[in-house]
Amino acid sequence: SAFVVTIILGSLAATTFGYKFDYLNVFLAAMVPFFGWQLSIVINDVYDYKIDRITNKNRPLVKKALTKEEYMFVGYIFAFLALSFAAVLNEYIFLITIFGILLGIVYSMPPIRLRSHLAGNLVIGISMVIPFAIGLLLSKDLTLLLDQKNVTSFLLLFIFGTIVTLTKDIKDIKSDSMYGVKNLYTILGKEKGKKAIVLLLFLVFNTPLFILKDFTLAPVTIFSAFLACYLYYKKEDEKLVYAVSILLITYIFIRLY
Repeated sequence: SAFVVTIILGSLAATTFGYKFDYLNVFLAAMVPFFGWQLSIVINDVYDYKIDRITNKNRPLVKKALTKEEYMFVGYIFAFLALSFAAVLNEYIFLITIFGILLGIVYSMPPIRLRSHLAGNLVIGISMVIPFAIGLLLSKDLTLLLDQKNVTSFLLLFIFGTIVTLTKDIKDIKSDSMYGVKNLYTILGKEKGKKAIVLLLFLVFNTPLFILKDFTLAPVTIFSAFLACYLYYKKEDEKLVYAVSILLITYIFIRLY
């Protein structure tokens, strides 16, 4: 997943500051966002049950594969595993994991439920930054979080995470409209919403040119932007867009470090 790739990129970034890459620690660190993400899915499924009955009928609760209580118990196990792996690594990663879990809660759970507002995508943007920070913090050096290159990486990951994940809303237009969820599709309608997101994708895929002030990246960013926009507008497949964005982020990382 994108989170595991970002963990690896963060740990590789730490090696440029003298940290010795440790395969075991990187594996343990990758388990933190993996189980944390599974927990966020459980929380979201519980509070999106009515919506999922309309557009996501393969969800465990909708299919009645598990009761709500059983599903929540699975979520507790995921939380325990995420925190356990984090605690094994170091206290900084443990604390940032708690922060990530809290973000997952406020994203889906009433009364805040940011998932119902456009601001919810800011949470997803932050969730893309957290794995990179975990990778850096394998070094146990907090000063790495303030290094200019790493701050630039945080900014790019936040922007990509916030905008690219807007694409996921296309499959839930009907149910989101029924239950008052505010996103570009429910506000603008499908066709205008899709055009708006395609425009945002093109812009965000080219932000590295201006943030890094390196216009030699233009052939790669422009090609990636057109590819992502085409795949989304024609195929409406957010997973393909995610894949293109991860490849571009990895390329930008190689150029940056």
